[in-house]
Amino acid sequence: MVTLLIILFGSTIALVHLDGVVPHGNETVLSQLARHTFGPGVMYGYVQVATAAILLPAANTAFNDFPRVLFLLARSGHAPRMFLRVGDRLAFSNGIIVLAPAAIAIFAGFAGNTQSLIPLYAVGVFLAFTLSQAGMVVHWLHHRDQAH
Repeated sequence: MVTLLIILFGSTIALVHLDGVVPHGNETVLSQLARHTFGPGVMYGYVQVATAAILLPAANTAFNDFPRVLFLLARSGHAPRMFLRVGDRLAFSNGIIVLAPAAIAIFAGFAGNTQSLIPLYAVGVFLAFTLSQAGMVVHWLHHRDQAH
């Protein structure tokens, strides 16, 4: 996954440099690159829809998985026991209740400025994936001898 990310990021940077796309506040670099490459037609729209289709579920990941992670941490004794409670809709309500004000505070703290929030979002997404994978590797290293 990291190799694919590096290849895609590097290729995008190369295309941006070769096409002379310059970042500005009215349009994302990816949108400018797609418009320059495909024009304002169907393919440009496809790139925009595909980008949204990737970013929207990724943004929702925190509300899907953070409460579950808190539950697992609480079950192991590494987080308060209040996160063990499952709500009426079989969701980990206390985790959601903690996460929502934190998200609102971050949004308010950055005054809803997307130019400030997007880098924070990117760091958060990749940090979450990296920590998750690192935890899996540590778990595997500690338990691999028990499997044999």
